[in-house]
Amino acid sequence: MQVQAAVVYANNVYYEVMNNRNASQVATAFGPQLAQANRYEAQTLLGQHRYWRMSLIGPLGYGPITRLGPDTVSVMVTKQERAIEYTDAGEQVADKSETVTLVDTLQRVDGHWLVVAVT
Repeated sequence: MQVQAAVVYANNVYYEVMNNRNASQVATAFGPQLAQANRYEAQTLLGQHRYWRMSLIGPLGYGPITRLGPDTVSVMVTKQERAIEYTDAGEQVADKSETVTLVDTLQRVDGHWLVVAVT
């Protein structure tokens, strides 16, 4: 259950990056490489004067958790989400709803699960 909670938390942090260009919590949800990628995404959106309004349409779905090592697991995650992109001036640029299936790899660091890869 801790793994699923970590996936939900990481998804919420990702939405915070995309919706508010706020990367302040990425190190608490993601491993170093993904945290840096999310920081870069927030800066890119700021530089382009754009942001998203992303939200889940339904709950996250989970496949079985596969143990890859003593502190590493992977889990298939399916989500239905809506994503609307805006400019800072309020102009809508894109609007899409989609179902996405990803495989999240998580690693336990100091007793906490972090998402270290998403494929």
